[in-house]
Formats: sequence, C-alpha cells, structure tokens
Amino acid sequence: MTLDLAATVSAAVASLEASFARSSIMLGREYASDGRVGTPQWGTSSAGVIVQATVIGTRGRRYQTVVTLRPESPPSSVCSCPVGVNCKHGVAVLLVAQATQARGRPIGAPGWQRALATLADAHGRWQFSDARTLGSDRLETYVRQR
Repeated sequence: MTLDLAATVSAAVASLEASFARSSIMLGREYASDGRVGTPQWGTSSAGVIVQATVIGTRGRRYQTVVTLRPESPPSSVCSCPVGVNCKHGVAVLLVAQATQARGRPIGAPGWQRALATLADAHGRWQFSDARTLGSDRLETYVRQR
C-alpha cells in the first residue's frame, strides 16, 4: 500500500478544530505564513504518519514539534514549548507541510532515507521518487529486494 501523504495532511488540516483551540489555529497560521517553520520531515509508525519540524517561537526560541496523523482521527501534536500539546506550533507545522505538498515539493524524508536514496540512485537501483512513496517500514525491505 502506497502512502498518499498529501491526502493525509490535507485531511488533518481540515479537522484541526477537532483537537486544536481556535486561538492556536489562528496563531499557527501566522507562524506558518511568517516563515517560522523549518523544513518538515516525515515518517511512519504504528501510530500513523509523523510530521516533525523546528518552529521559531515568539522570543526566538526554537521548539521541536511533532504532529501525529492517524486515519479517521483528528491530528495531535507534542511540542517542546511550555504548552506542550496541540499548540500553535503543531498547527504551523501541519500548515507548512500542506503548503509544501501543494507546491509539488514532497515533505522531506528523514535524513537516513535521503542518504540511502542518494546512494541507491548512484547505483541506478531505484529512483528517489520511490523513497517518497514508500513508508519507512517498507523501505528497508524494498532496498534489500533490489
């Protein structure tokens, strides 16, 4: 089964109000449009899709934010900020992830996956686009089969 990350992220954005306060959504939109969110990275786990990024807070502090997207559940986030859960930083990460997908740029794969894709591309075994469509749990098996 191929992961449709764009559809997963869009569905999560559509259901933000189910788990985030309106004030967090409004401020998260501002943070996203102000360019305070670093490049989103993604991965999969038994919990669902994980999107992670660093967000620059009001006083320039950097917060590590992880958003979890589960099928048929509203998104949730955990953050190193004082609020900690379902904060404006989580909204901002999710909105930047959606905008990145909408511009036709895939959300960045984890560093190990990018390095592996570069190595595999150099040997002509598979294309980087394959790495974006495979879940990380299937990537290792896929490479071994090639």
